[in-house]
Amino acid sequence: LEPPPVTPESVKKLGIELGITVDDKTSLNLLAVARLLLTLPLPTSYKHALSDESGQWESVYIDKRTGLTTPKHPNLEAAKKLVAKLRQQSGGSSARAANDTQASQPDQQPAAPQAEPDSEPEPSAEGAQAEQAGDAEAESAPGAAQPPAPAEESAQSTGDAGRAQAASTSGNDNSSGSSTAKQTVMGFTKPDGTPYYYDFATESEVEGEPANGTVIEAPASDLVQEAGMAPQSASDIKALKFYSWWYEDIESSDLTLRVSGNSEAGGGLKRRYVTVEYDLPSQSFGIRSVTDEQELAISNILAVTSKSGGTVEVWDLHVGATLNIMGRSLALMKADGSTGIWIDHHAKRLKKLKATLLGELQKYRPRGHKPAVTHDRGDKASGGLSLRYTVNQINTMLDELQQYRPSVAAKLRTQIQI
Repeated sequence: LEPPPVTPESVKKLGIELGITVDDKTSLNLLAVARLLLTLPLPTSYKHALSDESGQWESVYIDKRTGLTTPKHPNLEAAKKLVAKLRQQSGGSSARAANDTQASQPDQQPAAPQAEPDSEPEPSAEGAQAEQAGDAEAESAPGAAQPPAPAEESAQSTGDAGRAQAASTSGNDNSSGSSTAKQTVMGFTKPDGTPYYYDFATESEVEGEPANGTVIEAPASDLVQEAGMAPQSASDIKALKFYSWWYEDIESSDLTLRVSGNSEAGGGLKRRYVTVEYDLPSQSFGIRSVTDEQELAISNILAVTSKSGGTVEVWDLHVGATLNIMGRSLALMKADGSTGIWIDHHAKRLKKLKATLLGELQKYRPRGHKPAVTHDRGDKASGGLSLRYTVNQINTMLDELQQYRPSVAAKLRTQIQI
């Protein structure tokens, strides 16, 4: 049974179980953990089901070993650990930002007590008039120097300037403590495949695109692994899932891929949102799309080519890749949580192998390698690294190492395969 779609309500409901509420506006970024918990695959010993014991259909989880049913997510405790870790990091960043702000303010030295002038005899009337006349003449003279500000006012001005500069510096600080507090928006998908954004601070949909820096970021994959939420090994993941779309002319005669049956002139173009799945055991593709008028689901697609025309393999799949499926050019725009973890796992493994090869080759050829051999390609975000490009780099270095150490090259070559 497929789990129900992720909605703002399901995220808020699970967030309450994790100790996160929409009333705490400074911790809305932690709802990313609830979202992740709803999208990651279940442990292999559990399966998802629906129950109406409470009078309405609700998600439950069945332990396949014991047959017991529970409404509590199997990874709930691990998710609580991740929330606690993120709270700790955010608190530490906020404390460091406050210390930096305080350190940037100039020290306020107490004003030195001014010695009282010795009493002087009062001037005579004639002397007072002469002194007043001299002061008036000095003030009216062009370019005359103005009297300095009192020491107390000068110190206050300096302190205000220092505080303003510190405030400006802290306002430009991009520490996680200050940036995550602004993250309140999360993306979702409607049943017809249309994406939209929801702001948990206002508890309403966002009109158009969200402002920069307001979209809630997913937790780092290493923290997810450390908390025990993700599968313990990449072998637990059996399928990769990506999200994409294409544009269609609603006047098209292609009935299998049309958005609607409207054949009137002037229909124009419309997006069709699709889910692209790659089954790792069978090495086959499937696509699924739902609109108001129809549902499209095709599985066991084998003839998928890349942008260059070659047959697509698992190494070619990453966020940003372009595939040709059934004559349609699809750019893989997003990946689900488990897919990002799978790609990141193999990216880390291959980059480690690449570093080992670079170290071996430096023993025999001290000159450096070209950037095409050492640099990575693809987005650094989760699931964005091009594994194919990294594999090609590794094969180039293995061919070179074969000339010096054939046995070492043969041994390292076996580490490429999944």
